[in-house]
Amino acid sequence: MQRLEAMYGPLPTDPGEQNSLWYKLYRGNNAEVSVIKSHKDFLLARDMASITFLYIFITALPMLFFGNSPYNYYYFIALIIEYVFIVIVAQNHGKRFVTNVLAVESAK
Repeated sequence: MQRLEAMYGPLPTDPGEQNSLWYKLYRGNNAEVSVIKSHKDFLLARDMASITFLYIFITALPMLFFGNSPYNYYYFIALIIEYVFIVIVAQNHGKRFVTNVLAVESAK
């Protein structure tokens, strides 16, 4: 972080300014292999979380109320656990993505 502060001055605390600086750093490093891979991993995990969330509301909840199988509760619980797990994975990939951009930028 000291190297980034030396390159860009004091790092902003305002969220809007942080966002501007972040995209400036990302645009300068979006061709790096580690940044591309971590961005791809983050987008995949984010999309998987979105799809799982939709499955909960499109399939599991209607089956819970209108289905007559005793396995419906297990399916609902499994989807909730899967959603929580995938959200945590997406958060980790997002943090890795940010870290990779900052690492590549500070190594310049």
